[in-house]
Amino acid sequence: MSDNSIANSISQLKSGSFFASFSDSMIPSIQSLINEYELGHLPSGMFSRMSSYVSSFVYTNPNQSSVPSTSILPLDSSNSHSDILPFLLNLYDWARLNPNFISLLSKEADGKIFLSKLFTLASFLFAESKGVVTANCTRILLNWMTCIEEDANSCAFLHQERMETLLFFGKKGGKRYVKVEGTIASIVVRLLSIFLNGNLRRQFRSELYIKSLGVLHRLLCFEKRKEIRWNGEKKGNENSKDQNPLGHLDGSGVTFKWPEVWEPILSLLSYLDPNEKQSESSPDLHKSSKAGEEDEEELIRGISKVLNMFITFGEFLLIPREYDDLYAELIRKKVTIRGFIETGKRLGRGKKLLDEFQNMERILDHYEKEFDRWEQAHPNESMTLEDVRKVIRLHYESMRLHFEEGLDTFVPYFEGTKESSFVRKTLIQLVSEHKKGLQVASIDKK
Repeated sequence: MSDNSIANSISQLKSGSFFASFSDSMIPSIQSLINEYELGHLPSGMFSRMSSYVSSFVYTNPNQSSVPSTSILPLDSSNSHSDILPFLLNLYDWARLNPNFISLLSKEADGKIFLSKLFTLASFLFAESKGVVTANCTRILLNWMTCIEEDANSCAFLHQERMETLLFFGKKGGKRYVKVEGTIASIVVRLLSIFLNGNLRRQFRSELYIKSLGVLHRLLCFEKRKEIRWNGEKKGNENSKDQNPLGHLDGSGVTFKWPEVWEPILSLLSYLDPNEKQSESSPDLHKSSKAGEEDEEELIRGISKVLNMFITFGEFLLIPREYDDLYAELIRKKVTIRGFIETGKRLGRGKKLLDEFQNMERILDHYEKEFDRWEQAHPNESMTLEDVRKVIRLHYESMRLHFEEGLDTFVPYFEGTKESSFVRKTLIQLVSEHKKGLQVASIDKK
């Protein structure tokens, strides 16, 4: 697709009746998005109209107007999904083609309000990207996040500005909305956590996991380069009041814990191990998502890069205990990690690919001996998490790790054949659905 693919496609259609598939209140906003390519500025009230539009997909409880209802699906099944997809496609293309996207958003009074509403919608989509339409929306939003994070000024804005929003937690989170507050970057990480924890199922969409890991990796790269801890402070600043890497993220006292990210990422390894695919609950990567070896390799690299970023550059975690918890999580998942590596060797996966897991192997080998000694010294005791942390801290200095080159770099996003094909098919489907709607309406009038 050409650089102005989506804008051109919709521009060709706007002279006809295609905009009838949007709500009336959103037509000026979509047209403004198209005009943005030419004008370079935003019409007054742009983000206010966009916020109202996104809000129309999130229903509020009549008894608690400030909290979306958990008893009604945020996406109304009676609404055509062709309403939200064109909007998200335009939002993605706008960020992809315009490096000033976040700059324009930050100048608007309603800019952060719009982001807050969008993140609420995104949390519902991320919580369970089960259906085709929901998965397509999730894919577009992840592409949008990727484009934003590749611009240094935009990434700085995400780490400097704080906001408050409502996020939907799926089955694992009790199917509830929680008020969340923190830097925009911290809320993005919370959204990624919702996705990672909510979609480990038989219908495994590898491309979405690849994209979500890419979004997280870009944030970590920025944190490492700018020496910023997850509380948004420069390293060495002892005046920070936050004692949690992502701060106290919501009004009900629920705080973020990094194992909420590490655990599902490590669990992905068992889903990539053929020996683990005997269970009905374990998804078959090739069968369910039709991913080839290329997708599988990209997913494995994404897993290793994110985990190695934490292992190698753990100083951007706020407190030492966070680093202890990372090692504890690796040790807890030792069967999964070793099983994946052994299977990889047997299947002839590339040595370079498996070498990216050598630091994890070294950590397991190093501490396995120490834990054996602890058990011998305490034969009648069960090891607690605090005991694990203590052993890790006592023997950390004697461990030797291999420095991985290029961990804090990434390949810039490019809308290649796969993504342009996805966008084109989505547009064709939207136009087809709209035409069918017009035909039904015409028959009804007769």
